[in-house]
Amino acid sequence: MAINPANITTIRVDQLTNAVLTLDSLFPHTVGTELTSSTIESLVTLVASAIGSTDAVGFLPISVTDGQQLPDVPTNPSFFLCGAGTYLNINGFADLICTEALNAIMSVDDHWEIAVQIPVTPLSGTVQTVTGSAVDNTDPLNPVVNLGTGTTPTLQEVTTEGAFSTNPFYAVDDVDAPTRGVGLDSETENAIVFTKDLDTTPIEVRVKDTNVTENYNLLLPNKTVGDYVLATTDDITGGVTDGDKGDITVSSSGTVWTIDNNAVTNAKVATGIDATKIADGSVSNTEFQSLDGVTGNIQTQIDAKAEKSTSAFSIKANNTASTANETEFTFRQSGLQSYSGTITWTGTTAPSGAESHSFNWQQIGNLVQLNLNLHYATAGNGLTAVVMTLPSGLPNPIRPTGFTGASERLYIGSGRLSTSDTGNLSNAGECFLRTNAGDNGFEILISQASGNYKNVQLTIEYFTS
Repeated sequence: MAINPANITTIRVDQLTNAVLTLDSLFPHTVGTELTSSTIESLVTLVASAIGSTDAVGFLPISVTDGQQLPDVPTNPSFFLCGAGTYLNINGFADLICTEALNAIMSVDDHWEIAVQIPVTPLSGTVQTVTGSAVDNTDPLNPVVNLGTGTTPTLQEVTTEGAFSTNPFYAVDDVDAPTRGVGLDSETENAIVFTKDLDTTPIEVRVKDTNVTENYNLLLPNKTVGDYVLATTDDITGGVTDGDKGDITVSSSGTVWTIDNNAVTNAKVATGIDATKIADGSVSNTEFQSLDGVTGNIQTQIDAKAEKSTSAFSIKANNTASTANETEFTFRQSGLQSYSGTITWTGTTAPSGAESHSFNWQQIGNLVQLNLNLHYATAGNGLTAVVMTLPSGLPNPIRPTGFTGASERLYIGSGRLSTSDTGNLSNAGECFLRTNAGDNGFEILISQASGNYKNVQLTIEYFTS
């Protein structure tokens, strides 16, 4: 018999109360000619199966809105659900334009792609509620229509079978399990099993139960449980096995890793290495950087430089007309010394009283410079000359060519006899270095017009060998 229209209340979809979709939310669908309901969670499981990946695919619980920038893809293959809208892709890939009310977005290496778009459109613009004795509502999720004679009442047209698996969620040990879908292993109660077309061997992801002492297992096609084990760090008890691994040798039960000799090539070494990591580490970066600009053997260059150590009373110089290594020359400065040589005056009376006689000399190379001073307290009388032996310690003069006899003048100097310590000098005189009368020594002579002199001052230069 037909349903009494008085027992049916009709309202439009837009008249229903709004509610947020959850994994437990229900939606209608058909199985064959039967109108049934299912949860969003079962739809998520079906989408994962529909993707058809041979790797595990995880549901990503995120919420995105129209025009939103999508996040970076996770490490493991993942998918999430979204409504209609335009979503901004990453890494320069084309934005995703979703036109259906429910869409599954799948991660692909470094961007997102639309895996499947699912229309969620009711066949009627109204929702029909069957009330009264026409329906048995003992089980609200599975109401039973009380049929009389006649045809079965139709509340909604049936969708074409084949859009999804008729039994997408199944038990693994079910002999009628489909070749594509997501199921639970009823034997362990801790495994979620994915299968794909043409390969009924499951890809098993086994969740570790806190009451069962077993590891996390990953079962790949054609492999048995235990061939591949994903374990937590607490389950890992051993390290890398000992042995030569190529450029690295492992020892001490995996705790010591040693880089093989010559394994680190020049191409593998980074620039900017700290100098303290070279040799014994005693050379700093600043010291090492001082080598910048060196173009030849450093020791050879050092050996070619002049030594700091020289002989006594000497200097080094290049006494040639071209570039050459330095050679030693005499260099000496005596400082002020007391003069105690022999003094011979010519005249009536020699000066007398307290004496203060001194000299100072220096030698650079072969040139000798001498300054000599005689000072008396009391002036002499009628004096015309004075002769002084060359001070002790001075090198002997070289005789100019042709001057080979006794009492011969060798070098001219500058010297005067004076009557006082101050005032202008009078009476010009002559000063020279000569050989003595015995031709066995050298002396200095100053001759001047007769006067009462008390001081002698002279400077003379000569060459020595």
